This record gives sequence, C-alpha cells and structure tokens, in this order.
Amino acid sequence: MNRLKVLLTVLLVLGVLVPAVGLMAQDDVTTDVPVIGDQDSAALDVVQAYLAERDRAYMATDVTMYDRSFDDPVAVDDMQTGESTDMVFFDGAFTDVSIAPTRYIVTGNTVVVEYTFSGANTEPYDDLSPSGTVISFPVVDIYEVQDNVITMVRRYYDSAELRRQMGYMDDGSGMVAPEDRTTTSPDDQAANGEAVLAVDDITDDPSVYIGQQVMVEGSIGDMVGAHSFYLWDQDLIDLDQEYVIVVSASEDGLAEFYPVEETTARVVGTVREYLIADINAELDYNLDENAFADIDAVAVIVADSAQNEDTVQTIPQVESDPNAFYGRTVTLEGRVGELVDENTFVFYEDQLIGVAGRILATGTDVPNYQGLDEDERVRITGVVQPHDPAFVQSEYAMDVDAAAWADYDELPVLVTTSVTQID
Repeated sequence: MNRLKVLLTVLLVLGVLVPAVGLMAQDDVTTDVPVIGDQDSAALDVVQAYLAERDRAYMATDVTMYDRSFDDPVAVDDMQTGESTDMVFFDGAFTDVSIAPTRYIVTGNTVVVEYTFSGANTEPYDDLSPSGTVISFPVVDIYEVQDNVITMVRRYYDSAELRRQMGYMDDGSGMVAPEDRTTTSPDDQAANGEAVLAVDDITDDPSVYIGQQVMVEGSIGDMVGAHSFYLWDQDLIDLDQEYVIVVSASEDGLAEFYPVEETTARVVGTVREYLIADINAELDYNLDENAFADIDAVAVIVADSAQNEDTVQTIPQVESDPNAFYGRTVTLEGRVGELVDENTFVFYEDQLIGVAGRILATGTDVPNYQGLDEDERVRITGVVQPHDPAFVQSEYAMDVDAAAWADYDELPVLVTTSVTQID
C-alpha cells in the first residue's frame, strides 16, 4: 500500500476514533480551522503556537524530527531559534514563509496538522540552487508533545512536487534546472522512454502509451506473486489513488532491485493492456493468472529494469530499529542460518568477517524450510512483527515452538509470504 494512502487512512481513522468533541473555531492564526478531538488540549496549544511563531523554544532540547523525504532525521543543531527558525522547514530554503493550517486532529499527546506551506525559494534546497520561484503545496505533520514541548515531528509531503514548483525535473540522470532541459517534446520523450512519468500519466489515458517504452516512477505496493507488484501514484492529496501492475520481463527477475513496500521505484518497460493471457504469451515464464483474478488494473508495465529510488531495508536495519518496521511488508536478502523449529530459521546478512545482522524468518505459506540449505542466499518478502510467539501463533494460525524461540528472544520476526532462492 502506498505510504501516502496509509497516511490518509490514519488521518481518517483518527477522525473516526477520536471523540468528536466538536469542529471548533480556534483563536489567532487558527480561526475557522476545524479541530477533531480535544479542542482544549494543551498539546494542541503548543503546536498552534509553534506553527504561528515557528520558534525553537517550543521544542524539547532533544527533539527528534523526521522529514519523510529523507533517510536521516533533522539534526537538533539545525533547529535554531530566532530568524533561523525556518531552518526546520525544508532546510531554510524559503523566505516569506506562510503556514496555513486546514485541519487539526488531536488524540492524547498527539496532534496531526494538515497545512499549506508557501514561500519564496531563495536558498538551496537538497543541493538544488535556488530558483526564486514562489511555491505552495500541502503538508501533513504529526507532533508528539510532552511536558508542554514538542518531542517528535514526522513530516509528509510530495517532494517531487516541491522540486517541480522550484522549476526542476528529473531526466533520468538527475535533477535538471529549467535552463538545461531538453527541447524534445513531452510526447516524444515519453515514447522514447526518456521522460519520467507518474503512474497517473498512464492511468489517465492508457491508450496513449500502450505498446510504448516508458520510464515511470511511483510507490511500491503489494507483491502479486514472485514476479510482479503494484506501482501506485504518489499524489499527496488524492483519495482515489491509481496504480499499474509491474511484471518482470524475465523469470530471473529485476537485477539489483528490491520491491520494498511504500518506497519509491523507477521502472523502465513497455506498457501493455491488462490482459494477463496476452502478457503470458510474450514472457519466457508463466504468471499465475489466478493471482490477478481480482485485480482491476488499466495497464501493465512489462519491466526490463527497475531501480529503488529510496534506500531499501536491510536485515541490520530491521534488527537495529525494529519499531520502525513492525507491521510493514518488506523484502530482504540474506542467508539461511540455523533452523529454530520446522517453520522458522535464523535469517542473516553476512559481511567480510562475521555477521552483519540477524532476524527470525517464519511462516507456513512458503516452501518447507527443511529443503533450504544452510548459508543459501534467499530473498524473502514478509511482514515484520515483534518477537512474540503467542501473537505469531494466533495471528497466523501456525505452530510455534516458544521454547526454541526463547534462545533468540532479542531478534524481531519476519513472517514470510514468499521465499526466492537467488544463488
């Protein structure tokens, strides 16, 4: 499922579950802005004051802030007070900043804010030279407040749209400024696979692209068997999000590509009508037509190549920060370690000397693990869960040897849906 779709779902769920104390008009900059939940919340007061003044004083000294367009959190030293406060907002790349909230959702110490961010691009943003343009785009922030200060911020927005408003585009080799863009028409670029299309470019008018080689960027969704996956559009405010199905052109799969759910991928391939029987006829392997029976797609991309635009998860990442992955579907590569029980083995990533990371892999909907050789390299797709044998046994209706698992109680668990041998 697309990360933005998940976020919008969270917002809607919060809107339903939080007691509807009222959609209240607030004072100051929040006049006429609806509040779902506790309009008298002290946490809400802190967040409203921060957005109005953008003063670092409203943040804890050890505040953690995640801009979800980047891998690493914003450094505390970059969250300055005074005139440099807007450093927190997009690296201080914009002046004449305006923040216009459109809705608050409050539950306990958590405040979700939807707002429109506007400003003039007068400083570099993510190593891109300032263009001087005035930008305006929607943002969603999630704030955690403790003891009347903000302790954590998670920020979501469409970074591709921000760059487009700055005047930049990606030509496949990197971001290109307006003055350096090709003069080839967009239609010719699309036909030659040179332009980077969005998923909804194709879904809005698939007949234009059928039979054409294209380059498409989108958000990875669920796998459909071992050789195909959903590719969603990435519009921030689009409740009717659209998708195409990506199918590997070869049974060997897509080299050096990891279909990690909710991350961004760029795919190069040929657009085909959604007729699985016809697609099977041109492949050197057979797709399971039953797996596609309930999918209502308008087009398929038969992919010659794909690349991960985001840093993908690895076994050491999951082991070191499992809370960030619980409940998420991931695809990981590693080696088969010792058997723990008939459905479970240690899944590890090696390095030049020793082991880089370990987790447990378990599941009944995959080939018998007894048939896998120790140290064999495999690619596994599954859902990351806490090390809780009772929960796994109940949730997935499988037998778990809790006593055997106890020797690995520090390791998170990957409940697998597919295992592919890659050696």
